[in-house]
Amino acid sequence: MSVQKYSFERIQAICAAIQGLRSRVEIAAKPERLQHALRAAFYANRAALACTYNGEIKLPKCGLPEGCDPKAEERQVFTDIGLLLYNCISNGGRDFLPERDRAVLEQVRLDIAWGALDAAKGKEADE
Repeated sequence: MSVQKYSFERIQAICAAIQGLRSRVEIAAKPERLQHALRAAFYANRAALACTYNGEIKLPKCGLPEGCDPKAEERQVFTDIGLLLYNCISNGGRDFLPERDRAVLEQVRLDIAWGALDAAKGKEADE
């Protein structure tokens, strides 16, 4: 599979979507830690691209503003984070995302999954 380039705007959208879920899903990561992990993923994605295609790395600034997308859907955010994590690994299998930043984003995915399970249990109890 090839490595897909993530734009700064796409990383911003993922950040805003995660923040938008906070009112519905218990996300353990603090906003500043989440932003750090997303910035690391942005740069790791660029490194994975360069390693895979033997290209030059151009690293623009990745400052993520505070903001949220209240219309974010849990399933889409779960998928988007998974694809971002996948695209931080070169075709040769080298993971450029530091383990601690990967752990933050994987925990957000787990938080979303647990939130979905809790919601499903609540619906069963109501029936």
